[in-house]
Amino acid sequence: MLSFKAASHAVGSISSCSLPPTTMVLSRVAILDDYQGVALTSADWTPLDGRVHIDVFRDTLLDEDALVKRLENYDVASRLIATTGPANRGIDTAYAKEKGIVVSETGGGGNSTLEHIWALILSTVRYTTVEDANIKSRNPQWQSTMPLGLAGRTIGLIGLGRFGTMTAKARNIVSILTKLQLITILGISDS
Repeated sequence: MLSFKAASHAVGSISSCSLPPTTMVLSRVAILDDYQGVALTSADWTPLDGRVHIDVFRDTLLDEDALVKRLENYDVASRLIATTGPANRGIDTAYAKEKGIVVSETGGGGNSTLEHIWALILSTVRYTTVEDANIKSRNPQWQSTMPLGLAGRTIGLIGLGRFGTMTAKARNIVSILTKLQLITILGISDS
């Protein structure tokens, strides 16, 4: 656990949040899953100076009992849930609204998911991680694989929601033939 006083050198703004009077006892705020360590530098926290004590947790606890133990000294009345991206299926926004909890989401990141999909595809067929490790370890056999070319090949996509459709359309960048297979998995679409 890292404990911080609110950062004064941050960028962005949370000035629209309603704050308790400064005469109140300091509230404790838990920032969970800040795995990139950017929470305190991605917003202007100065309006909270002297009003809250902020604890930042960079790791994710999968064990529910461990998470409950971690948060036992915090006010259980959530007031704000902030998440990256324009939607997060892990948050029941209707329930949050019913309970008066503000859900704040960032704007979309363009085509970051599509770009990541293609980065994984290209990394797989070009053995990027293997060759990168060979070079970094100074392996004399640094070029140990035979990368595949994609031009004229067929790629099979399972699922054709929003991301599958975008992936299929982006294939033209590398002249790949696309074989589409529509499969409904648990009735969930990525759209």
